[in-house]
Amino acid sequence: MLPTWLVTSMLVLVFSGIFLKLLFNSIESLFPVSNIDYGKTISLELLPLIFIFNAATIILSVASLVIFRHLFFLKQSKNLNIYFNAMLIFIALASFTSFLGTKEYESMEFLTITFYVVATILIFMNSLKISWIAFLKKKQKRQLLLISVLLIGMHIFYLAMNPNDSTYYNLLSGFSHSFYRFNNIMTVYGIIYFSVLFFTTLFHLPTAEAFDRRTKEISSLQYFSKLINQVFDPKELSDTISELGADVSGADASWLILFSGTNRVEGIKGTGFVTSEKITNFIRKKQDLTTVKKIVMGDLKEFYRSEITDEQYAIVYLVPMVSYSKCHGILVLLKKDAVEYDDEEKTSFRHLLIMLRLQSRTLICLRSR
Repeated sequence: MLPTWLVTSMLVLVFSGIFLKLLFNSIESLFPVSNIDYGKTISLELLPLIFIFNAATIILSVASLVIFRHLFFLKQSKNLNIYFNAMLIFIALASFTSFLGTKEYESMEFLTITFYVVATILIFMNSLKISWIAFLKKKQKRQLLLISVLLIGMHIFYLAMNPNDSTYYNLLSGFSHSFYRFNNIMTVYGIIYFSVLFFTTLFHLPTAEAFDRRTKEISSLQYFSKLINQVFDPKELSDTISELGADVSGADASWLILFSGTNRVEGIKGTGFVTSEKITNFIRKKQDLTTVKKIVMGDLKEFYRSEITDEQYAIVYLVPMVSYSKCHGILVLLKKDAVEYDDEEKTSFRHLLIMLRLQSRTLICLRSR
């Protein structure tokens, strides 16, 4: 959640900067701000206004840099301090030499332009070193795309709101050329960073679902390994097997059919009891479940010719719970779309079968008590 929180914080900062500028425009007519000359004595009624707007702008700029720093080092596997520190040095040089752009030092203007260009290049290079996107879920990546577009637009809008002949520009640059240039560089940083972030997220999006599924598979295996030596209530263990089976396979609904005890469906996840009973009865009529030794797939077109359920499913998978060459039950997995699992996804089933073998005997022993 940390990356999305940082990006959302940046959204709040940019919105605050735009609100500050709009607030200034609304009260500008009430004060003779356009006539401010920092070389002369400023009236007492203008001092609070000048201090508030300049201090707020500086705080927003520094806070933006802090967020960019956190985003740069987030999930990095290498030590990249030298790249970020080099960028900071040239940002500082570009800010501190910004006064060379005035008419008084016109002959030295090339220095501040050089520092500004180098700082911009380093900002772009560092923006390419984003490593935390791969750790986000597909839903978070979609949200990030929307937020990135908003931030790019808001940064451009903020930059366009401060032309060199505006009163707001005179208020900030007259107070300090360095602080104004720093604020300007942070705005450019935002445009570059979130543009790179948008395209990087866009390229990651097609593989996001497969990555999420593999992450669930690994976490489920880790969680299941902790359950091996624990004693469970039979219902709790049935619910756990069904839930983890659905997570690993990406199924929309799941439940267990056990061949001992009451012989009823248990651990129903993602659907209702009536639906599970109807589909289970249909499956039992079509096939002897006790003879299933490997994963079996079937469609439900024939079922829906005579039955109606709250949710309509296209494919059913029967995963046997085999232990010591004997099938003790079936894990039923349902998918709403008719797309079959590919080779990569079928690998997840192999891991699922291993987990079921580990727990099926435990579940049967608990049921026989």
